[in-house]
Amino acid sequence: MPSRISGGMRNPPAPMPTCDECARSWCCCFYGGGCDEVSDKELKMRDAVSAAARGNDYKGLPQAISVINKEFGNPAKLKAACNMWAPADDGPESKGLLFMTALKWAAQHGNVEMCQLLLKSGANLHTSSYFDPKNRGRFRPSGGLQPLGRAAQYGHTACAKFLVEAGADPNYRDFSGDSAADLAGKEGRQECQKYLWSVMENANDKQQRPEVQSAEMERD
Repeated sequence: MPSRISGGMRNPPAPMPTCDECARSWCCCFYGGGCDEVSDKELKMRDAVSAAARGNDYKGLPQAISVINKEFGNPAKLKAACNMWAPADDGPESKGLLFMTALKWAAQHGNVEMCQLLLKSGANLHTSSYFDPKNRGRFRPSGGLQPLGRAAQYGHTACAKFLVEAGADPNYRDFSGDSAADLAGKEGRQECQKYLWSVMENANDKQQRPEVQSAEMERD
């Protein structure tokens, strides 16, 4: 494990848990992948991407992305930057959202243009890693809040619609059993909740149609 893992970010909590998915130290996920191959200089570049997303700075985000592209010319490096976690302000009781990826920050702000740029740059639409508040903050690679859920919590209907059209699953449920529609409802975001209900119904209909068609063919 390299000692050089700060890069302008908070130091990981101790003791350092392991990722349940890859059995490596969780910082492989925290830093977007391959922290043992990342210099302080590159981590600062990645941190600039996170900082721009967290600050809802759309002018700063393309600049941060451009610096990485100019320095490395490697899509994998940019993808890792877009999937690095940045500290959040929600506290330990907020469904494991001690840290969030750039796309989750963009979703929280409802910034569709920023979401578009991040997805184009390799951000993970389905990221759901989290620190489990029910298990001493243990890192979990999946089961947490996804970007769609974050947009829903803040009532950003246009952003939620964009994320669904980009491929986000409205039927996904986090470790508490909440869908994005549930999260919107808990925060009183009725317009967003109604939209998410509608796409959940459409998705369920599409899943059921092949079964209905098959049954009809068997009867014929």
